Amino acid sequence: MKFSRLWLAGWLAALPFSPSNVMAFQDVQAIAVLVNDEVISTYDVLQRLRLLIASLGERPSEEEFVRLREQVIRSMVDEKLQLQEAAEFEVEVDPRQESDAFFRISQSFNQTPEQFETFLRQIGSSKDSLMHQVQAELSWQMLVRGRLGTQASVSEEEVEQFITRLENNAGAQEFLLSEIYLIVDDAARKAEVEQTAKRLVEQIRLGQTPFPVFAQQFSDAATAAVGGDMGWVALSQLPQEIQQTLASLELTEVSDPIEEAGGYHIIVPRDRRTILGADPLDAELDLQQVIITVSQELEQKEADLLLERISTASEETNSCSQISNFAAAVGSTDYSPLGKLKIRDLPPQLHSTLRDIPIGKPTTPFGTQQGLTILFVCDRSLPEVKAPEFDDVLIRLEDRRLAMMSRRYLRDIRRDAIIDYK
Repeated sequence: MKFSRLWLAGWLAALPFSPSNVMAFQDVQAIAVLVNDEVISTYDVLQRLRLLIASLGERPSEEEFVRLREQVIRSMVDEKLQLQEAAEFEVEVDPRQESDAFFRISQSFNQTPEQFETFLRQIGSSKDSLMHQVQAELSWQMLVRGRLGTQASVSEEEVEQFITRLENNAGAQEFLLSEIYLIVDDAARKAEVEQTAKRLVEQIRLGQTPFPVFAQQFSDAATAAVGGDMGWVALSQLPQEIQQTLASLELTEVSDPIEEAGGYHIIVPRDRRTILGADPLDAELDLQQVIITVSQELEQKEADLLLERISTASEETNSCSQISNFAAAVGSTDYSPLGKLKIRDLPPQLHSTLRDIPIGKPTTPFGTQQGLTILFVCDRSLPEVKAPEFDDVLIRLEDRRLAMMSRRYLRDIRRDAIIDYK
């Protein structure tokens, strides 16, 4: 994520502080929340807010600013509870893990750690503020695995049952999903949470900030710690509302907010495959391309004649052995093999075309930086698909169970805590 110097210079002045907001932040050491007698200061909240608003890439309205502040405070309360619980059990995070986490976050902003640290200072935040969040996530993961790991163990019978269900569902689809989940913990806040979800979708679709950054900052799901990554999920395991949405989404497309019991989901299908079967997107293609150089000053009459030549040559071409003749007929000398590529590794807008086009037939032309490009599928092969290994299923099931137990653990801590909002 890149920001212009002008944007950075004007960012602080652009924050939508109303007189009441300014008063709220005049004393930056004022107490925002007491969590079991430990302070979260107004200054702490403001630093996190600045990073969050910078992630959004544009100045929010005053109403949205208030909602963001509430979201930040809720997240920071949970982090404080997680750190307190970790301290109770003397959990210590390896500094190398913290450094690795900071490096990954810097990369998500397309910056080096040094550049990102400078950027944080420029927007009025700090590395310390961000690392507080990182420490909470890492220590909580260690605590949960250490305290609850043995309780999340899965029996051989459960693994076998899972594999049997896979075999029974052979041919069904599963998705590699990312999620953001916004909980509606109070019916009076439903409209507010829905508006936040809609705003998030708008910002994610702009593409200025990676989805995992939004997930880490906003999501109430346990997957927030891993950038919203849900892993591979069978379609049948998802709520009906999400199943219906996935049916109309392309890969990497961001969904509209999906209302489901207890909150709103935002999902992105990053990949798709068929359970114990070869998904068409896994097909490996032997591709060749023909590139037609087209002048930007090409007149409509010339363009029509070119398209007519392409159409005629396409009808007469039925084999990759005829590619040289096809190229000559459309006025191209630039044709070459691309080698073997999987459909899913190619741009999503080409997936349906390359999945269905007969071998030896040219695709319709599409524009690239080189000119008009036409592809030929000279061979198509599907990989052999095997049932998952026992150990892989075991790890997957234990991770899923541990994530559920982690949510319950934090819920119980929150319920028993003394939280005083100032």
